[in-house]
Amino acid sequence: MSSYLSSVHVARWYRLVRTIGVGAFGNVHECEVVLSNGLAASRRLAVKILRDSNDAENVGRFAREANLLRGLKHPNLIRAMEINLSHNPPYFVMELMQEVLSTRLERMMSQDTVYRAKPALESVLLPLCKAVAHLHFRNILSPGH
Repeated sequence: MSSYLSSVHVARWYRLVRTIGVGAFGNVHECEVVLSNGLAASRRLAVKILRDSNDAENVGRFAREANLLRGLKHPNLIRAMEINLSHNPPYFVMELMQEVLSTRLERMMSQDTVYRAKPALESVLLPLCKAVAHLHFRNILSPGH
């Protein structure tokens, strides 16, 4: 893939490693941070890149999503670490999830164990419920929507 995005921080770049998701108006890529000395940092991140930066409505939605993520602080939610709306195309950098909840649940359910409900509840459903409750508390999600 070998594409690079310039950071708003002068001392680094983001090298796109692979595509990990495709959404309605942006693609999410795994990336590595490349420092000013050309070496890659050990931590991998995710970057969401707007596909169509010529559509003002999409740019506005993208900016709202990025700023919303930046303001979230909860252990079960991803947060935006850097937002660069002046880059063409605009992007924002997030923490990289090692495993999405649905994949974890599928893996747990495929294991040959008799009692799976408690581990599934503790490691998948409970964190999801806590995240949704936090979004309700912040009025980001409202009941019935």
